[in-house]
Amino acid sequence: MRSFLLISVCFLMAACSDNADTYTQENDTVSVEIEDLPPTLLDQSFTQLFWYFKEQDSSFDASLFDEGTAAVLREAYQADLDTAMLRQYKPYLLFNADSSYALDLVSYNFLPEKKKGKTVMEEQGPDFEAAIIDLKQNLRTRLLFFGSSGGAVLDAKWENNHSVMIAGAIDWQNADSLRPVAWRYNVLDKSLQQFHYPKMINADWSKYPRQLFELNR
Repeated sequence: MRSFLLISVCFLMAACSDNADTYTQENDTVSVEIEDLPPTLLDQSFTQLFWYFKEQDSSFDASLFDEGTAAVLREAYQADLDTAMLRQYKPYLLFNADSSYALDLVSYNFLPEKKKGKTVMEEQGPDFEAAIIDLKQNLRTRLLFFGSSGGAVLDAKWENNHSVMIAGAIDWQNADSLRPVAWRYNVLDKSLQQFHYPKMINADWSKYPRQLFELNR
């Protein structure tokens, strides 16, 4: 089933420093056609992550997520694809089934390094970016940008060839509480939905296995 929603068109420009991020945003509204979210899709997409949340806080319930708002990323930051970068990071990208698109969680702030005979991704600074790479157009588009305390992506998977699911944490306090969050991006209409969780839970995101950043996962 499909539904028509009135959604915000967000024009985002982000500038960051070591201590804070500054965002300038202008809003407009348009009607776009987006796909309804199957009731169990989040739970099925992130079984391991949600089990981890549940193990740390028994009150966590994936059915409490709401669909929140959606934004059409018409003015998202874009850049031509660096082919040298693509060769270096290709083993770490998350491709859709036909390899026409890839989710890039690593090239902005990680460098591959050899440790004990294994290649691992090492963070180079406090900021984080999630981006979509269009392999046909050779274009890289920013989806999410976090400063040092803005958020963390913990899991991601392609729902189908045109829709990618992302999950993580925001609003954490020290290492003992966080607010779960999820996103769904559609490469066809460039809509990004954010799924809100209604409360903080007692969990430490930093201890979750970072499988997204392992070679040949």
